[in-house]
Amino acid sequence: MNKLIERISKKWWNEVGYELYNNPLSERSVAGLYSVLLEEFDEKRAKELVLAILEGGGPIPPKKEEDPNEKELDQYDMLTQIEKDELDKKEKNIDEDIYVKNKKSGSVYKVKKHNAETQDLASDDEIETAKAKRDTSKQKLEKGEFDPQENKESMNSFIEVGFSDSEGAPGSPGSMLNEIVSITSATDSFNSGKPFDYDSQLESNVNKLKGSGLGDENDGTAPPSGVTLKEARDIAKKYGVSVGLAGKCIIATRAAQSKNNHITEKISNANGLKNPKATPFFGDKNGLKAQENMINSTKGRVMLGNTEVSKEEAVKIIKSGGGGANPSDTAIFVTDETTGDTYMTFYSDKDNVNAIVAQSSLRAEGKVKKEQIRKLAESGKLTKEQAAKMESIIDDSVKEHERLEAELDNVTTGPAKHLSNQNPEELADIAKTTSAGREPDKYWKKAVTNQLLGKKPNKAMLSELPDGHSNPPTDAEMMTAFVKYANNPDSTLTKDQQRLISDMNKATDGPKIGGAIGEIRKKTVESDMKMLNKLNDTTIKLDDGTEVRMGNYLEAESVVEKLHLGMQFGGEGVFSDSDAFYQESGGVKVDKETLSKCLPFKDKNDMISNFEVGEEREVTKRGSDVITGGSKIVYVITKQGERIPIGEKLQRSKRGDLGKLATVYKYSPEMQKCFKKNG
Repeated sequence: MNKLIERISKKWWNEVGYELYNNPLSERSVAGLYSVLLEEFDEKRAKELVLAILEGGGPIPPKKEEDPNEKELDQYDMLTQIEKDELDKKEKNIDEDIYVKNKKSGSVYKVKKHNAETQDLASDDEIETAKAKRDTSKQKLEKGEFDPQENKESMNSFIEVGFSDSEGAPGSPGSMLNEIVSITSATDSFNSGKPFDYDSQLESNVNKLKGSGLGDENDGTAPPSGVTLKEARDIAKKYGVSVGLAGKCIIATRAAQSKNNHITEKISNANGLKNPKATPFFGDKNGLKAQENMINSTKGRVMLGNTEVSKEEAVKIIKSGGGGANPSDTAIFVTDETTGDTYMTFYSDKDNVNAIVAQSSLRAEGKVKKEQIRKLAESGKLTKEQAAKMESIIDDSVKEHERLEAELDNVTTGPAKHLSNQNPEELADIAKTTSAGREPDKYWKKAVTNQLLGKKPNKAMLSELPDGHSNPPTDAEMMTAFVKYANNPDSTLTKDQQRLISDMNKATDGPKIGGAIGEIRKKTVESDMKMLNKLNDTTIKLDDGTEVRMGNYLEAESVVEKLHLGMQFGGEGVFSDSDAFYQESGGVKVDKETLSKCLPFKDKNDMISNFEVGEEREVTKRGSDVITGGSKIVYVITKQGERIPIGEKLQRSKRGDLGKLATVYKYSPEMQKCFKKNG
C-alpha cells in the first residue's frame, strides 16, 4: 500500500509540478490527480480517491537536490523595501485563504484571492459567524439531518466562490456550471408551479452567474460546442457578459428545460402528484450525504424513478454515485408532500452529444478484464488454463503500452530541447506572431508573460530567470526562463505552452515529431487490437447458447458500461428503472427511448452476439503537424449484412499537442446524429 501511495504521489507531482505548492485544490491539480488515478483505478474509484486525498491533503512532493526557490530568494534580496512589501502582500494573497463578504448576497466565504469588485473583506465577527454556521451544517450532515435550505445554500456557495476556491468540488469549472445551474433552474421552475419559460430562466441564470467566481472562471471569447457564435453573441450583448459565459448559460438552460420536462412528465404527471416539490443535489461529497439524509428521513415510500425500493437499497445506489451502478453527476428528488413519497432521478451531464462519455486507461481496463475472466472461470465457462493464458495476454499488452508511453515521452521532449539552442530574442519575436487571430501575441502572453508578470506568477518559471536580470525582465530573459522551464522534467506544460513550443519549433526548423507521435499512438491502438485478437482465439457461450469470441465479449461488456447502455438493457442500480436515469447532453435527452430508436439491437445478448471491433483512420490536428489522436478503435454491430457503428475508443492527448495519452469513449457520429433527431 505504501508503495502505491508513493507511486501516485510522485506521478501527481510529475503531472502538475509546483502547482501543488501554489494550490493543491486548483483545477489543474485536481485534473492531474484524477488523470494519475485513472491509470491505477476505474472511474468510480478514481473519483472517490480524488475526494479522499484532497480532504486529507496532497502528497509531499519528492525532495529536490537544489532548492527551486533559491534563485528567487536571490532576486528578492535585490529588491527595494517597497518592492519587497508589495511582493510579500501578493504572496500572502496567493498562499493564504482570505475571508470575504459577497457584495450582492452578503455571504461570507474564503478565497485564495480577494476580488474587490464583487467582494468586501469580512470582519472578524462575520468570519466567526460564517465558521460557526459551516461547523453547524457539517455536524447536522454527519448526524443524518437534512436541511433543504442549507443544501440550496451549498450550491449557491459553489457559484459565488467558484470551482478553484471550493473544497472537494468534482469536475471542472465548466462541468460545475452546467450541473448546478441545470438542476437549480429545473427545480426552481418546477416548484413555481408554472411551465418552464426558457427565456426567463436563461436571464435568471445569466444574472446569477454574472460577476460570480464560477462565472468568471467560465468567461471566454468563444462559445462551447453546440452553441453558435451568433446565439452566444446575442445573449452576451443583451446581458453584458462574455461570449463564453453566455454560451455555457445557454447549454445549462437547455439542460434545465430537459430535466424539468422529465420530472414533470415522467414523475409528477405519471403519478398524479397533487403537491410535488423538487429538490436538486450536486455530486460533491456533501451533496451525496444530503441525498442519503433526505432518503433516511422520508416518511412515505422511496421510489427509484417509478420503482419502489427500500431505504437501504436507495442509500446503496446514492453511495455508488459517479460510476458503476450509478454513473450520475447530479440528482433531483421529487417529494409528494401529501403522502411523503420521494421519487429519485439521476443525471449524467454532458455539454453535447459529441462529448466524451467516459475515460479510463489501458491499465485500468486490463484490471477489469482480468476480473471478468476470473469470474467466468469460477462459473465454469472458462477453464483455469484458459483464464491464466488470457490474463497473461492482458499483462503483456499493458507492458507494451507502458513502453510506448515512455517512447512517446522521449519524442515529445525534442522540441523544447531544440529551442534551448536557439537565440531567445529571436524566439520571443516568433512567439509574438504565432496566433492567427486578432491577437497575434496571444500565446506569448498566456504561456510566458502572464506566467512571469501576472497576478499569480509561476514560481518555478520565475526561478529560471537569468541571474542579474532586468526589472522587469526583457523579452529575451523571459523567453530564456520559459525554455528552461519547458525542459525541466518536473514542469507540467499547459496546452497554450505546448502550442507555443510546437509553433516555435516549426518556425526554427526543429525536429519534425508529428509523424513520430502519430506512429506511436497508432502502435498503441494496434497493441490494444492485437490483445483483443489474441483473446478472440478463445470462445464462450452466452446464456442463450450463442458462441462468441472472448476479445469481443470483454470489449462489449466494457462498452455497455462506458456508454451507459444499461439505460436500454436494464440492470443494477439506476438502470433498474428507465425513468430513474438518463444522459443529459445540452438539451438532448439520451435515455431508453432514444437509444431504442437509434441502436440496432433488442437486448444485451443480441448486441454481444453481433458485436465487432475494428480500427479506423487517423485523426490529425488541423493546422499543425502534430497528430493528437492516431488510429481509433470503432465498435460496430453487424446485422443482416449492414454494418452500424455505435461507439469509438480513442487514445487522446491528456494535455495538449505534446501530452500523454488517455483512453476516452464517445458515441459514433452516426449515433450522435440519431440522438439529436430523437432526443
